[in-house]
Amino acid sequence: MKRGETAGLFGIFIDPDKCKGCCECVTACGLHNALEMVPKPASGLLDFDMGMDLLHHLPATPARFINERH
Repeated sequence: MKRGETAGLFGIFIDPDKCKGCCECVTACGLHNALEMVPKPASGLLDFDMGMDLLHHLPATPARFINERH
């Protein structure tokens, strides 16, 4: 972070409706313990679906955090 600038937010979101249980995302992020496998709840995924809907209401990423070269 450059001096005088505010920090940004970073999050990793895995849509449980699309999870196939392969654990590839956990393996890729395993070095940093960023993700872990958990069982899907028997009651359904309604809570997760509501959480994923939150992504559509977040503000746009400021241009200073976007690097098109990567």
